[in-house]
Amino acid sequence: MRIMSKDKLPKLARMGHKVVAYLDEVKETDTETGESYFYHKAVIDSFNRPDIIESLVRSKYPTYGAELASINNGGEDFSNYEAWRTFSKAFAYEVETFYTSGELSLETE
Repeated sequence: MRIMSKDKLPKLARMGHKVVAYLDEVKETDTETGESYFYHKAVIDSFNRPDIIESLVRSKYPTYGAELASINNGGEDFSNYEAWRTFSKAFAYEVETFYTSGELSLETE
């Protein structure tokens, strides 16, 4: 899901018992409204690698039908899907590392 913020957001933020990832940051400056930041938002429910990857893929391809359509369409759609899936796998490692370092926890404080 694409979102807009007037503030620069962290890449990972805790939100209750979940973690929100703000990805693909794009900064735009307008003389009337000032700076705006646009992000792709993904909600991560669990810290095991397959769940992280699934959360990221579902944030961009919300149904299996959407995912399969991108694969079956081929061309640019398939290339975009493959790139996002590859990114999701790499980002899952980053989230796992952040979690295992003790800097991030799903436990309530």
